[in-house]
Order: sequence, then structure tokens, then C-alpha cells
Amino acid sequence: MDQITFQYPAWFVLLCILLGLGYALALYFRDRTFSDQPGWLKTIMAALRFLSVAILAILLLSPLLRFFSNEVQEPVVVIAQDLSSSAVRDLSQADSLAYVQEMQQLVNTLRTDYQVRELAFGERVRDTIDWTFNQQVTDIDEALRYIEDNYGDQNLGAVILATDGIFNRGRNPIYAGLQMKAPLYTIGMGDTTQRTDLLVKFVYHNKIAFLGDRFTVQADIMAKNLAGRTATVILEKVEGSARNTLEQKQVRIAEDQFFTTQEFVIEAGKSGVQRYRIRVNGMPDEITYANNVKDIFIEVIDGRQRILILGNSPHPDMAALKSILEINQNYEVESSILDDFDGDAGAYDLVILHQIPSNTANTDIINRLNTARTPRLFILGSQTNLSRFNAAQGLVNIQGGNRSGNEVQAMPDPTFNLFTLPEELRSQVERFPPGIAPFGQYTTSAAGQVLAYQRIGNVQTQYPLIILGEETRVKSGVIAAEGLWKWKLFDYLQHENHDAFGELVSKIVQYLTVKEDRRKFRAGPGKNVFMSNEEIIFTAELYNNSYELINIPDVFLVVRNEQGNEFNYTFNRSGQTYQINIGKFVDGSYRYTAYVDYNGQRQTVNGSFAVQPIQLESFETVADHTVLNRLSEEQNGKLFYPDAIGSIAAAIQSDDMIKPIMYQKVQTRSIIHMKWIFLLLLILICTEWFLRRYFGGY
Repeated sequence: MDQITFQYPAWFVLLCILLGLGYALALYFRDRTFSDQPGWLKTIMAALRFLSVAILAILLLSPLLRFFSNEVQEPVVVIAQDLSSSAVRDLSQADSLAYVQEMQQLVNTLRTDYQVRELAFGERVRDTIDWTFNQQVTDIDEALRYIEDNYGDQNLGAVILATDGIFNRGRNPIYAGLQMKAPLYTIGMGDTTQRTDLLVKFVYHNKIAFLGDRFTVQADIMAKNLAGRTATVILEKVEGSARNTLEQKQVRIAEDQFFTTQEFVIEAGKSGVQRYRIRVNGMPDEITYANNVKDIFIEVIDGRQRILILGNSPHPDMAALKSILEINQNYEVESSILDDFDGDAGAYDLVILHQIPSNTANTDIINRLNTARTPRLFILGSQTNLSRFNAAQGLVNIQGGNRSGNEVQAMPDPTFNLFTLPEELRSQVERFPPGIAPFGQYTTSAAGQVLAYQRIGNVQTQYPLIILGEETRVKSGVIAAEGLWKWKLFDYLQHENHDAFGELVSKIVQYLTVKEDRRKFRAGPGKNVFMSNEEIIFTAELYNNSYELINIPDVFLVVRNEQGNEFNYTFNRSGQTYQINIGKFVDGSYRYTAYVDYNGQRQTVNGSFAVQPIQLESFETVADHTVLNRLSEEQNGKLFYPDAIGSIAAAIQSDDMIKPIMYQKVQTRSIIHMKWIFLLLLILICTEWFLRRYFGGY
């Protein structure tokens, strides 16, 4: 039903009618212009004037016309089908086909009374079901969340969830805290019978190892219904089609539900992404052999940074620094006295010079570091020759010094910005005990930034205690005091750990050892290990001589698999860079070469990546209908089995709470915007004007 409402009191309409009537009477009641015309003429013209004035006055009241319409929304029934490979593992091809036909019949039956929405889930949720059970991941929680987010605000009548209850991604659906008000009917797929199986459950390992390191791999082995048998656990190195057995162990299975962890130690003897395989020998009556093998990929990096701590004489500072730096596996730390050192200092990534240069003739080490452009960190002390120190670096100049020193504490500079120093660490550094700094006049250069100033007693000076910077593209730093060992001991005394001291030293060393990438051509994938369901995307950057990004020439990519087959690609231009999606690859190790010809030179980048298979669906071979039954009970539904799929439609149809919902829509429109009102007024006014004109009124 339509209604007219006004933004003013309704009785104002009576005033508008009276206004129109009064206007018409005043104009025509005593008018003698049409006295010789028929009497009906004045009546018609008065009526026209009355209607036009009354309507115009009513329009000034801003009348609104409200339109009402009813819409009936049928209940929505969502059917979510698990398309993971484990859902039909125990079904024959004929049984799988029969199940699909039963589900399609259920859909057709429900469509007569309800809106049916079909969803498929596995690795992700899709709004169509293709009945191809090939997904390698099951995320029940994501499917339920999708239904709740997309259909929760509709007339959701019921949800039908068909799965085996096995989930290997996402949260446990029991603890999902669903807010759906619709009943949840579950279909228990799979077999709950405990079957004979021997499997590699999990493998724990480092994702990254350094060349020459020895690292541990732990394999969790599980056996079901195999008590009394012996399993062989084998570690293999996989290179292409070749498999080299590194180690194997015999495991006696003591009970039907057996679990053990086997540990292997591997030496990283080759750089790049290395592929290893943990496998167990198959038993004759196993339900599946797919979970007997687990491949792992470890990136071996030939990039451990070598740090040399070189002292003029033995000092506890050197031991304190060495013990802290050795905690980080990225660092290979050596410590030596200068007189005993016969190696090449330029071969290290960082050299820490403790009280060097001293009064003895040891400036040759500085010359070798300058030739090799090796970063260095000076630690000053009573044995430091300040004149030689001033000549060896340009961050700080100390004049007038002598063998005496000041007891100084650190006062971090809040404006320091070469790296971030947390506020908590700043406050802890301020409380570190005093070190001994050379006495003298300190002058800093523009090449350095002060990390901490010296505080002598309660007096904060502008003399630097820790200063870092870069000279002629070589990073260097200065700690202008000895006694760092006391900082480490104090940190342990206060907190029973060395975290604050370690964090300070690590940040300084990290800044000094980070090398600037000056390559003009860079290319590679976002990571070095991909899952078999991931798309692999390469990016590339090309710089001109001014280090400005350009993408004028074509950039090419060659990917080689373990068999030596090559796949050639050409990068696409994206903004000022390059990018290409080479899609999904089968599991294995790959090497790539990206190259570009620019200014008559070919620039090349080589690297490797690996693709790891997804084996999650093979780890669990027993369906978990307990999860489904609990979900159904919590959501006022029921658990059904595949042989009773036809009963689900009857259960939904008998539920009195699943009913259509009628929605009433109200649309409001201002009458003044209706064109027929304008036409009516135009006709009234023009008709009156014509009659007055025709009969001599003008």
C-alpha cells in the first residue's frame, strides 16, 4: 500500500485548499469581464484556478509518497563438500561415483523448496563443486568461516558439511566459536577403522644451514597395528634421479600404537638448496605407502661472516666479545694476539682491533685492512697510541691524551639513526659500569654518528664513547674505552643473562658487517623453497650508471630441473622493474639463470630454488567422525553417513524453524519530482489562460 506523508502537519492541507478556493473566488466572483459569456465558463475557469493554486500550495508542504513492496526470501541451504584426497581414500571408483550421484540427487531435492549454494573446500574455498578429490590440504575452519561470513546475514536455513573430519590446516573447528544460528548437518566420509600403517609423521630440521656445518634432523616415526615387526628408517641425499643413502637405523616396533623419534646428523658439504629424504621401508599390508617418505629441503649458505678479534695483548674484553658473538651462528669468530697472528686480516668480514695501533710498530695491519677495504672496530685502551690511532681512522680525533684515563659511562644519543636502539636497551646501557677512556680533547668528524657519549660522574660530556660511520665506502667504528667485560658481568648480575650486552654488541657488529649491494642487475624469486601448490614469481631490477631503475632492455630467465631440461622465459615490465610468474612446478630442485644485455655487456644472476611436495593428506589415514558429531550437536544438527544421504532432505524439510522470510521494502519519493504533477499543473494553467484569452479576458 502506498502512502502520502507531509513534512508539516496534515491540517495544513486544509489551509492550502482554502487558499486555492479564496484565490478563485476573489478572481472570478465579482468579475464582470465575462458577463456576456455563458455562466459555466466562469465556473470552469474558477475551478482551474482553484486546482492550480491549491496544488502549488500543497507542494510547498513537501509531500512524500511512500511505496511499500514485499519480498519473500526462501531459506538458503549451503552444501560444503571436502575435496581432499583423504575423503575418498577408502572408496572404490564405483562407490565414489555412487556418492557423487547421491549428493547431486540431494541438491536437486532441496532446490524445490530452498536456495541451494554449493561450496568446495580443501586448500581454499570455492563456490563450485567439480567433484575432483585431489586437494592436498584440508581446512574445515576456513570453510565454516566462509559460510558464516557470506551467508550469516541471509536467511540461512541449514548447512550440510561433507568431510572425513581430518583437518591439517587452520584451527580445530570444534573451538572455532561459530555464531551461525542454522543447524549443521554433517556427512561422515572416510573410514574410522584403525588400519595398518607405517609412516614418517613429522621431520624437524633447520631451514638454513651454513656450508661446513653439522646440523640435526629429527624424524617422528609412527606405526599402527605392527607390533613385533622391525622398521628401517633411512636418510638419503637426493640429487636428480640419484639417491645416496647417508644413514639407516633399525627400529623395533614394540606395540600396536607405536611412536619414536630418530635423530640424524648431516654435514652441509655443498651450497645451494639441498634435498634430503627420510623414508621407512614399506610393510606388505599397509593401507598406503604415500606417507612412508618425507622430503625436506635445506638451504645451505656459503655466507658465514668471519670476524677476527685482534688484540695488542691478552685482555678480558676480547673473551667477552668472542663469547657473545659466537652465540650467533652467522658469525665465525676467531681471537688472537697480534704478535701470534700470521693470517690475512683482509680475508675477514670484520676485524675488531683491541688497543691497536699501540706503541709498538703494528701499523701494517691497518694498511692491509685499507687495501682489502675491510670494516674495522677500534677499541681504545691504555696501550693505544693515540697519534697512530688518529692517522688510522677519521671518525674521531683525540689530542693531548696520555696514559691516564677517565672513568666514563655511556649516555646514548637519542638522535642516532644508523640503526634502532630500543628504549629499554638505552636505559640498561646507561647503567653499565664505567670503562676507562683515554684522557684528551675529542673532536668528531661529519663521517661519524655518535651512538653514545661519555658521562664522567654526573657530568655528561660531548666526547664520543661509541661512534660509527663510513669512510671512503668502508664502515668503521670506535669504542673509546676498555672494560667491556664489566658490562657483560653487570648485565648478568642484574638480569641473569647477557641479553642487553649481547644486543648492543650484535647491533654494532651487524651494522659494520652488512655489505651494500652495488650490483646493477638483481634477480630472483621471493624465497628459495616453495610448496608444490604455490606459484613461483621472479622479480628483477636493472640500474644504470647513476643507479636509477630502468627497464628498457629485455630480461631473460632460464630454469633448469634436475634432469637438465631448460625452461625459457622473458620477464614482463612492471613499473620500473621486471616481474614474471612462471606458475607451479613439480617437486624437486631447480637452478636458474637470469641475464640481460645492456650497454654492450651481459649481466648474469645465478641461483637455485626447490619445490616441496605437500604430503599432509597422507599423514592421517583414519577418519575422525568425533569432530563431526560434536559440531552437529553444538549447532543443533545431526551426523549422517553416506548411506543415509537421502534422509538429510527430510530432516531439513521437517524443521519448522526453516521457513521463508518476508521482507517489506519502503521507498520514499518526493512528489514534487514526479513529472505528471508538472504536466497536470501545466495543463490547468494553460487551459485557464487559453479560455481567458479566447473569450476576451486579455
